[in-house]
Amino acid sequence: MNQWLSNMKTPTHVAINYLLFSKLGVDEKYRKYFLLGAALPDIPICLVFACIFLFTGDVDETVKAFRALYEGNEVMIGLHNIFHSPVSLGLLLVVSECVGPYQQAMKIFIAGCFTHSLIDIYTHVDDGPLMFWPFDLESRFTSRISHWDPNYGGQWVLITEVCILCITAFWIYYQKYVRPVWGMY
Repeated sequence: MNQWLSNMKTPTHVAINYLLFSKLGVDEKYRKYFLLGAALPDIPICLVFACIFLFTGDVDETVKAFRALYEGNEVMIGLHNIFHSPVSLGLLLVVSECVGPYQQAMKIFIAGCFTHSLIDIYTHVDDGPLMFWPFDLESRFTSRISHWDPNYGGQWVLITEVCILCITAFWIYYQKYVRPVWGMY
């Protein structure tokens, strides 16, 4: 059960993308799309988990049902991997060439999803994104680092995440309140 309760670390993805955005050299008006790309890949599984919990009312039963869907239901696998799989994101990038005035926003969104996916690929031992979805429903990168399992450095990932969240909070505070007072630009 600890794995699934600690699995929802979407805020760290958003914080990382927040810190990365200024390094992209992209117009500030696209920041929201990059941040949305950090969060959206996890939204479908969060919603499915919440719906199962509302139906069962029991955390252990919810985790068991969710795990079965996550590992074996093709619709659930698709919902999880549409914004996680590098192949799927590449296909979405091709589609973005056809969306006219929204092309740049969609490309920035996909870049945000890709950073999320890259982090997940390297912090999930055996349950990370499917590398070649929708063409392959089995191939995953086997990482040596887990975002939750102490047997694979999960405690260090947690410490790193807390540091990233603290740094991001400090940076936002600094940008909003300290920097304007000092007049530094």
